[in-house]
Amino acid sequence: MNKKKLGRTLFLIPFIILGISIIFRILYNLQDLLSDFSKYLAILSFFVSPLLLGFGLYLMIKYKDKGEPLNSIKRVYSNIKKWIKKHNTFFSKKVSIKNVILGILIAIISLSALIFITFKIYEYILAERYSQIEKEVEDNKVLGEFSLPSDSPFYADEYVDTWTDEREGYSKLIRHIDKPSYYFKDGDLVTLKDSWLLKNGYELNLVCEEVDLKKVIPGDHFTCEIYYNGKLVVDNVNYKSCCSDFEDFRNCHGKVSFAVFSSTYPLGGPEFLATSYMPAGFDSSISVFNLENGKANRLSFETREGDVYEDIGARVFMFELYGELDDENSLQTDINTIELVNYEWNPGWWSQGIGGLYHIWEIEDNHFVESKSITGIISGN
Repeated sequence: MNKKKLGRTLFLIPFIILGISIIFRILYNLQDLLSDFSKYLAILSFFVSPLLLGFGLYLMIKYKDKGEPLNSIKRVYSNIKKWIKKHNTFFSKKVSIKNVILGILIAIISLSALIFITFKIYEYILAERYSQIEKEVEDNKVLGEFSLPSDSPFYADEYVDTWTDEREGYSKLIRHIDKPSYYFKDGDLVTLKDSWLLKNGYELNLVCEEVDLKKVIPGDHFTCEIYYNGKLVVDNVNYKSCCSDFEDFRNCHGKVSFAVFSSTYPLGGPEFLATSYMPAGFDSSISVFNLENGKANRLSFETREGDVYEDIGARVFMFELYGELDDENSLQTDINTIELVNYEWNPGWWSQGIGGLYHIWEIEDNHFVESKSITGIISGN
């Protein structure tokens, strides 16, 4: 191969690489490997193309045949050089075409390097953003067109394969008291009592039934009473008490399943008491009370079917209260901006591919109304 043909070949190689890269990018959805290969081609093109174009063009000019269109390139260059030399003393000295080509090559390489760096930075930003979006989607992935038959006990408004307790436009209410736990003297006869001071100076009192720690069998459940401002609110709060060492009755402890949602801000914000009891000894049900002006008002639950209950199921006290945020991203004082999300689950559901049931409840006219149901689907089912 003579040098002129070599120059043409070198001149065309970058365009061939570019064309192959574009084709592979078009086939991105068909084969991820092609997409990755196209990236390597693009990187190779940025590094090699300026050199190939410059060297190929140089060989084509130097070893051209008479009468070829490339003759005009030299004439144009000669005319430009004469004009510059005439109007600018800086170029009054003789300028070699080789030096000009070398300068052009350096400029092209520098520009290509700048474009490449900019491209990689942009690609990195896009990759980071895509990774963030992908994580947000995976954290609470909605299963598109998936649905269960309308007569299924797990039929819901929405289906997800992963649940997150963070909700856009809402913030969790702070649990000022959350399932308080206690240590007891070894093998003692225990009558648990405790008290807390809540908003506006109102007092919450806890009084639990007497427990003989030496007679407790693993799995036993006991009950407590809760008083607010001196008045009985509920008398069946779930209470567990036992000793870790069943022989010598040491490391004895207890836990009471109730919570108080309260925070200092916003001023005048609502305050809630949530209690749990174990009707079947396995799962729990929760009751919610609005603590206001020294009174504890029970908030009942109304299902979509119109049934009203004083309490609802919540797997081992798994539920959250949320407050809707205003335009300034702050919690509001209106009780009607509060929502409750509870979680239900049964071990028998696992074999059916069900990971649990979620229900969202809104407060309307001093009671909770079911607004949305969500079923968790186990991946792979």
